[in-house]
Amino acid sequence: MVWVVLVHGKAVRDQQVGHALNALACKAEPAADLGHARGRLGCGAAQDGVAVQGPLNHAGGERTTRSAKSLPSAPALRILIVDDHASVRRVFRDLLQERREFVVVGDACNGLEGIAQARALRPDVILMDISMPHMDGIEATRRIRAELPFIQILGLSSQLWMEPVHPIEEAGASGYFVKGVDMQRLIEHMLGIHASLALGLQGRTA
Repeated sequence: MVWVVLVHGKAVRDQQVGHALNALACKAEPAADLGHARGRLGCGAAQDGVAVQGPLNHAGGERTTRSAKSLPSAPALRILIVDDHASVRRVFRDLLQERREFVVVGDACNGLEGIAQARALRPDVILMDISMPHMDGIEATRRIRAELPFIQILGLSSQLWMEPVHPIEEAGASGYFVKGVDMQRLIEHMLGIHASLALGLQGRTA
């Protein structure tokens, strides 16, 4: 199975995303395995020497040419991924780095690591999982927004939320997205953040 995300009518996914997000969005691992995986600390990492490339053309395997709506002079949106599953972090990193508007600067496996990485890396956006060990995404969001209010946080979960406002939004996140379901909406939202930053930069230099 191949998970294909369409953004402005373009496929922006490689052939690994389907298996990873389709399985991990539901957190289908056995409870015992989850408990073992969630016992780890110190898994946060900054991404050095990141190569940002265009999406693959699924027919010919060549890089496609983008018609990005954001300004070409705008710097890439710097993103930190916080999720307790390494495979989910890898899938999001690969997906986002297929667009020149985004660059993943680091990742973390729980809320405490996320706070430390936010302080060290000062990203523009944090993709924050909600259910994590040691500190969940809601508390981490509350603390990061209090200390670093310029960072935008987008909540991620495998669970649908039927109420108008999710608790992570009450904690300061600017959006809530369901893994594997809201991928197009998430990318569109982040492209909007990138475009607004580009307009702000243009306004300051005009």
